[in-house]
Amino acid sequence: MLGAMARTCGRTRWPVSTPHNTCMDAQVMTAQRRNTKAAGAQRQCCMALRNICVRSPELRPAAAAAGAEAVLRAVKKAFPAACGDVGAAALRDMGCEHYND
Repeated sequence: MLGAMARTCGRTRWPVSTPHNTCMDAQVMTAQRRNTKAAGAQRQCCMALRNICVRSPELRPAAAAAGAEAVLRAVKKAFPAACGDVGAAALRDMGCEHYND
């Protein structure tokens, strides 16, 4: 499910007003909070958030409001081998400073 979400977000750009897209970042954040010990799931969530921010930049504030930066930084710290690169990419594309920290 998470892999499909990450791939879909990378291929499709929906308008902000689309209900599917307005809650996508919240769904990804929920998945990240529920799968705290699954490195693969965390990696897929990082990729989904990155793809959302790249394909629909107008959704970056919603991702930030949902607490994406703090979660991404925690995931990078907890799973550096699996999520370091994609977590940094998601933070970078959200417009966060010091995304490689």
